[in-house]
Amino acid sequence: MSTFRKRWTAHSGYVLPLILLLSLLLPLNSSAAPALQATAAVLCDGEVRDGSQGAARLILRDVNNAVIRNCTFRNYTRDPIVIENASDIVIENNRFENNRTTSERRDTHGVNIPLAGQRITIRNNTFVNMGGDGVQMGDSAATQGGGNIRDITIVNNTFTVTSDDIGENGVDIKTTHGAVLVADNEIHGFRPCEDTQMGCTGSPGEGIVVHMGARDVTIERNRIYDNIYGISVGAGALPRPPQNIIIRNNWLSANQKRGITIYDVQSISVLNNTFVSNTRNIVAGLTQTCVNANNLLVGGTASDAPCSPQNNLYYSSPSAAGLVSTSDFHLQAGSPAIDQGRSLSQVPSDYDQQPRPAGSAYDVGADEYQSALPPGCLQATTTNWRSLPLSSAQSGSFTVEADLTPPAAATSGAFAVANGAPTSGAWDSLAAIVLFDDNSGTIKARDGSLYIDAPTPLHYEAGATYHIRMDIDVASHTYRATVTPAGGTPVVIKDSLAFRQTQSSVASLDTMV
Repeated sequence: MSTFRKRWTAHSGYVLPLILLLSLLLPLNSSAAPALQATAAVLCDGEVRDGSQGAARLILRDVNNAVIRNCTFRNYTRDPIVIENASDIVIENNRFENNRTTSERRDTHGVNIPLAGQRITIRNNTFVNMGGDGVQMGDSAATQGGGNIRDITIVNNTFTVTSDDIGENGVDIKTTHGAVLVADNEIHGFRPCEDTQMGCTGSPGEGIVVHMGARDVTIERNRIYDNIYGISVGAGALPRPPQNIIIRNNWLSANQKRGITIYDVQSISVLNNTFVSNTRNIVAGLTQTCVNANNLLVGGTASDAPCSPQNNLYYSSPSAAGLVSTSDFHLQAGSPAIDQGRSLSQVPSDYDQQPRPAGSAYDVGADEYQSALPPGCLQATTTNWRSLPLSSAQSGSFTVEADLTPPAAATSGAFAVANGAPTSGAWDSLAAIVLFDDNSGTIKARDGSLYIDAPTPLHYEAGATYHIRMDIDVASHTYRATVTPAGGTPVVIKDSLAFRQTQSSVASLDTMV
């Protein structure tokens, strides 16, 4: 198994040895990532932009090589970010909240790509209470030869609404022309947009919707729960059906009507997903080519017999399926889903990006059960962070160290210190961070609102070990980050780095992540 290895120690009168096996591989079959250059235009960084106070929208028209990061966009009545024929754009670590109109039949999205955009990455953002969609791409005009939407990556975001009278969908994909990847997101709470509801134009309450001729879309490793419909794929308002859609390794639970709906689709594969407590799990019709295999159905309707199911299994409860719990859908030892699947070339890894098969055959569902790790080891992934508490909370000066071995030349992983054990993907809760950056291939450290390189950027190599040391002073909210390559000399990224801006007033730190 290809893993990111960490050996931790901490100093302040104690030593805590541990090895953490951390699987942090890039998504399989991902769309092309933007090739940002050192001269990338920074369009927003660390700002709070309030539409009700007159803050301008960001319209990226004919823009190439730009980044929008660490900003808050709130109280807009029109889409705060619109991409119009732009390319190589990164939108990361932002918060979108309460963007909606007060008019009927008019919607407001967080990020909108109506006709043309290439190599757009939207990652590590939070979308709360959008009047329309968190991210929308496509427009009916794009089917008439006027659009070019391709190579879109939507990863590690949270999409949610907190009230039944707001919002349409988490992600709306239509009229796309090339690869779209939706991976490692958390999507929940979406309810129908009623005809008289303010700020939306219509939706039955879908976490993700793929329609109007979208093609080459991969939806994988997402947690999609407590929506009316988890994922819907269909022709929609235009006659051209979606094609080449892959839905794999997702957790879909407690969706009130259906986990996945498929209707009038040219080609789709639904593979190795885990469904728990949906009223109906998979409903399909009028689809030309449909592969439905290795899905684990727990509760809800046993089977709607869609798409000629192959090696799907049904159990009445999480315990009968051998799941860890009603909220953790990993398999336990002895689960009847272990080694009961068929080999599928489209699913070489699982929900945690661990390779399949781990045993004599594929497991059914999103998780591939891994046998016990060696004593003293933990295992974590981009969607399942693991942490280790210090022996006591530290409010003065102390040191933490770790040995890290990246599994690939483009690995996204980090060693950090926090106050409390963070949930997976909660970067804002980390104070001091050393990052293995998958875009630049260098080791960076967080300095307030930015990740910075060493004076001479330190590029990392797959399989090489790097010793990370952070000398931390909580009172001043600063730290020193030093990286020592195996057999090399120590490299100081910076002597006095500021804690991440969201932790600039933290009183103590007690957890290594």
